[in-house]
Amino acid sequence: SSLDFLSATDGTYKLRISDYTLVSFGTFGVDYGETEKYHQTFYPMAFMFVRTETAFAYNRLFKYATTTA
Repeated sequence: SSLDFLSATDGTYKLRISDYTLVSFGTFGVDYGETEKYHQTFYPMAFMFVRTETAFAYNRLFKYATTTA
């Protein structure tokens, strides 16, 4: 059987060092906290440092994540 789960990116973060951008890939989880509210949390599984945020960079990250999962 196949394992299905939600995958997402959590935005990008521009780093001051060498003008790299950090791209993260992972999944989301929801829990019911002590404040009696639901909280959504991002669980990262893979990261990539890129010079420019492009479709090519995302495709490489997604390919890596799916082949190593």
